[in-house]
Amino acid sequence: MFEDFNEELPQDWTVIVGDDPGHTWSRETDYNGQTLDGTPFMFVDSDAPGHGHGINFDEKLKTPQVNASSHKGEVWLSFDHYYRELGAQEGKVCVWDGSGWINVRHYEATEGGWDAPANEEIDITEYANSQLQVRFRFTTDGWDWYWAIDNVLIEYR
Repeated sequence: MFEDFNEELPQDWTVIVGDDPGHTWSRETDYNGQTLDGTPFMFVDSDAPGHGHGINFDEKLKTPQVNASSHKGEVWLSFDHYYRELGAQEGKVCVWDGSGWINVRHYEATEGGWDAPANEEIDITEYANSQLQVRFRFTTDGWDWYWAIDNVLIEYR
């Protein structure tokens, strides 16, 4: 499964909105003229509502399900991103293991940048199942910053 978000968000991807539907994951062509690789990406920005907005962010972006139950080799997740930290926000990458969400990566510090996005590669073999999914979760109760994600790949190796 590969998604670069160059077209509209595919219908089999899911955005789960927190407190404010106007400020959740969205497909963007740029952020103040910046991109991760010159193409659209998914973006969540707790800074957008402005200082003192009173919105608690708990925004989730989920991949479609991938049947990885019969694969005998490794299963890997990779993606490019820029996680801009400020305050008490958190970014989490979770995998559905067939019965619950397992946190496989946790961000509390800036990673990557617009001109040099971080490329994550995470071995998720131990979580392979017939309903494997990946969820990107951004939470904060303050006026913090953002997370940009692109080029999401779940692959067999």
